[in-house]
Amino acid sequence: MSNLLEIQGPSNIFQIDWTVSNICNYNCYYCADDAKIGNYTWPDIEVVSKILHKIKKLHPHKLFSYNLLGGELTLWKDFIRFISTIRDITPNCNIRLLTNGRMPSTYWEKNGYKFDSVQFSFHARQTNVNDFVQNLKFCSCKDINVFLMMDPQYWDKCIMAFNLIKEQVTNVRNVAAKPIDNRAKSYQSKLTLYTQNQIDWMKNNKITLPIKKSLEKKIVGIYKDKNKKIVDPFQLILNKETAWKGWTCNIGVDKLSFRPNGEITGGSGCLVGGVLGNWRENILNTYKLKPIKCDKDYCFCGSDIEISKKL
Repeated sequence: MSNLLEIQGPSNIFQIDWTVSNICNYNCYYCADDAKIGNYTWPDIEVVSKILHKIKKLHPHKLFSYNLLGGELTLWKDFIRFISTIRDITPNCNIRLLTNGRMPSTYWEKNGYKFDSVQFSFHARQTNVNDFVQNLKFCSCKDINVFLMMDPQYWDKCIMAFNLIKEQVTNVRNVAAKPIDNRAKSYQSKLTLYTQNQIDWMKNNKITLPIKKSLEKKIVGIYKDKNKKIVDPFQLILNKETAWKGWTCNIGVDKLSFRPNGEITGGSGCLVGGVLGNWRENILNTYKLKPIKCDKDYCFCGSDIEISKKL
């Protein structure tokens, strides 16, 4: 049983997790259909501008931080113009791109610097390890991170990718083993079945280089014995410390999620608090900026875990 009493996320940041479309070139079994099925295409950039102006008025003094994901955004021909629009409306914002790295190394050399951070995800079933490593080497972004999606069906290939990155890549700040959960089947599902040796490997293997983060976000856990320490979302998941039903959570206050169908919600991994608007239709409902009570048994989303919450 966890001894956590509170998670303290950064109070000066307003985060938007934005699934811009669900067009993807991959079909991972652990990814929900609504994130890859392709029935929600690229948005109208003019409508995007209007909804961002509304949200900016609600949080005029906060630093906007965007997590932008797909399906796979690098498939969109107007993607770079979309980035320019975001920066025009929310100056000094931080933009992190989540990508499967499907574009060639020339793309990452040309465009990587336009993002504050790039988060590459390695999906073993569909990714060539050597091509993936080359893309990391040539990416011009100054803050590069890697999630190795630890697929038990391709465990040895995941380990091979980890070892090649460790041996050959010097410009990546962080490489983390990300455990797979069964969210594609049910929110109430738990982690994919791993052996104890696999769980131990994920806990004990990580690559961290002394490269400055584009945005420093210290997530602090406060425990029953009054101790405080910086916590890592995925370690909390592996340690089964994210059962927060009944806690109050700041999703909606410090964070919004833009879903591919246009729905605006507080959390990215849950619908706690309901639907707050539709970004595709420039609709933002009036709602109170106050914490809400969690009614889920388990939190599996890293960016939701980072948001302040307490028992």
